[in-house]
Amino acid sequence: MESILMEFQDLNTKLEIHPGLIRLNLNIMNALDMHVIQEAKQNIEKLLIKEHPIVENVQKNIIAILKTKIPRERREARFDLENIRMKSPDNLNVLADLECIYTELDRSKEAEVCKQKYQQILSGTSKNNIRCKQLCLLEQGYAILIERTLINQSTVELRITDLHKILSTELERSQGRRKECFERGLHHQIQVLRNVRIANEDEIADRHLVRKGSSLQKFKLAESLDASFPNKIWNYYYAKALNQYYDSLETVLKRTDHGKDTINKRQIFEDDLTKEMKKVTLKAIENFWMISQIQINNSIIRTFVARSYAYIGHILMKRGDMVHSSGNSFNLNTNKSFKRYTNNPVEAAEMAYRLKKNDMTVLTRYGRTLWNKSKSFDDIKEKLVLLHMANDILTCSIDVENTGNWFAFSTRMHVRKQISDIRAKRDIELARKYLLDALQDGEAIFKSQNTQKDLTILAEICQKLAKFPHTHKYGHNFVHTEGLLHQALDYLLYASYLGDRPDFHFANRKASCLFDLGEYAHAIEWANKAWLLCSPSTQMSFYILCSYMVTMFEDDLQIPFDQFVKEFLYALIYGKRKYQDIVKSIEKLYKNNKKGLLVLIKAIIVEPKTTLRTTEKNILSECINIWTNIAETGDLEEFSKLETILKDMIPRQENEYVLSETFHQTSCIPPVKVIKACSREFEYDFFISHSHKDEDWVTKSLLRNLESQFDEQDVAFKGNVQ
Repeated sequence: MESILMEFQDLNTKLEIHPGLIRLNLNIMNALDMHVIQEAKQNIEKLLIKEHPIVENVQKNIIAILKTKIPRERREARFDLENIRMKSPDNLNVLADLECIYTELDRSKEAEVCKQKYQQILSGTSKNNIRCKQLCLLEQGYAILIERTLINQSTVELRITDLHKILSTELERSQGRRKECFERGLHHQIQVLRNVRIANEDEIADRHLVRKGSSLQKFKLAESLDASFPNKIWNYYYAKALNQYYDSLETVLKRTDHGKDTINKRQIFEDDLTKEMKKVTLKAIENFWMISQIQINNSIIRTFVARSYAYIGHILMKRGDMVHSSGNSFNLNTNKSFKRYTNNPVEAAEMAYRLKKNDMTVLTRYGRTLWNKSKSFDDIKEKLVLLHMANDILTCSIDVENTGNWFAFSTRMHVRKQISDIRAKRDIELARKYLLDALQDGEAIFKSQNTQKDLTILAEICQKLAKFPHTHKYGHNFVHTEGLLHQALDYLLYASYLGDRPDFHFANRKASCLFDLGEYAHAIEWANKAWLLCSPSTQMSFYILCSYMVTMFEDDLQIPFDQFVKEFLYALIYGKRKYQDIVKSIEKLYKNNKKGLLVLIKAIIVEPKTTLRTTEKNILSECINIWTNIAETGDLEEFSKLETILKDMIPRQENEYVLSETFHQTSCIPPVKVIKACSREFEYDFFISHSHKDEDWVTKSLLRNLESQFDEQDVAFKGNVQ
């Protein structure tokens, strides 16, 4: 795998200046939904009031371009750009955008004047020309920076999915030639959707940094033209771009492959990413600190100084180890004023709060810092004090502005859920109140900007309320409001459309919700996926999968027995091979599933039709020995009888399971018969055998295409990879 970082650095040297926001091809400027456009305009108009005057021109420029998408406002958009040009005749972005608009209006003379003007500045070398070019890049960087808050990153994919449903509807009610045309259109449209999803996933693995880093690239190129910006406040936006870039690096690091044959490459890649993350963090803190030290002489400067302190506190709370480990090589570590914040990051957030108590950014970051700080306390009282403070601060942030403040809603949802979990031990009603409040925050996020992680937490809150006060117990018997579980599954379904592949938390939450609904077959399928995605340091997913299977057998005696036994025994065998020591998990399985487990083991061993392989007999013998050591008096005799029968059993002569890591990189269920196909012998849709040379292409491209489900009616293929 070639280093993404080298590619990113190379791009910085190859970039040329192409003035104009239209030429940036921002998604928000190509939006077709009038609601999205109007909402984006309103958000930027709010920014005009709150942000620094240095970004006023670029904000008005963005609004003007959005107006060009609305027929009745196109003339007004041109006037807006011309007004900006009157005040700033050398603004390269405005000149380039006016050229495009004049060209569309067939006003070629005016377009040519604008073109000549900005080309003259681009080719010039005077101090004024360099400043104009630098400002052009800074404005473009700012425009890309705020786009993430204006439009969902998966807009293209969601829109194509909607079009797919419309085409499907038209196809169903069409006949003859019209139907044939729709069939061809639907076929190509599915391929378009497939390619878009592949592009989104490839972006995460390969090009994610380049796209998210494009804002940072503009700032870095502007810095290369002249180290001193036209206004120091630009360093604040530069720092925000660095912070976004860190998020991208973190995302990529979480999604690096874990293939056996590529472990050395992966380690080198992860080391490179970690170094770059540290470098970005230190640079961001330096820029925020630079802003925080500006002398406050008006309310606008006060706002940005306060915001910088808030960001410093938040970054130090989350990534303080990167600063500490840098020692004296990081200049700020020798600064006494700064050092006091590294020792206690909350002080930086408190400083921000004292400077600006009514700023949304300050309040949100302060609340987030307090929440992160609470995680470091084991003492319940101290933890609750910080959580309640965070709740109050975040509430103030939302009261200042309740629209577009999804970060505050997200953080407050987590805070309230955590308060509820703590209060549930002593005050049931208060715990329920906080859980309901967390649900309201989650619903606000769902209607606004959201992430798969947020919606997974929202699903967990719904699941807890469906069983309240038995929030930590699982099973259909504890559910009193099934509608909330259906609501949780709705949120999880929507989360699956957000572009990210399901992670462990998503798969585990879906499995537990399905289990609580009594949908055992689907629950076991998702528990299997969660097991494949979980950390190798814990056996919880292994235990949960086995527990689900025992419960399924106990509640549904009509399931195909032979197939079920094979899958259950395979899970035990694979768990033993993976973890070596599974004694605690097997003991826990007995303690929590005594009745059902004994019935299942009896059925496996006593059933005359059941014949076992050697590996199956061995794992059962080991498990029975563990259960015998901890069994209650009533069960002890039963286990002794079963152990005697098992010893006398002659295993059948058949090829043993081949336990390997062949499916370690894929989303395939382990190569055994699965519960979902209970009605017939399970058949794979495809088989793949490949060498290590083809591994990357098979796992990243071929399998993704074959295993993807493109809509509710589509079926993802299942395969066996050798």
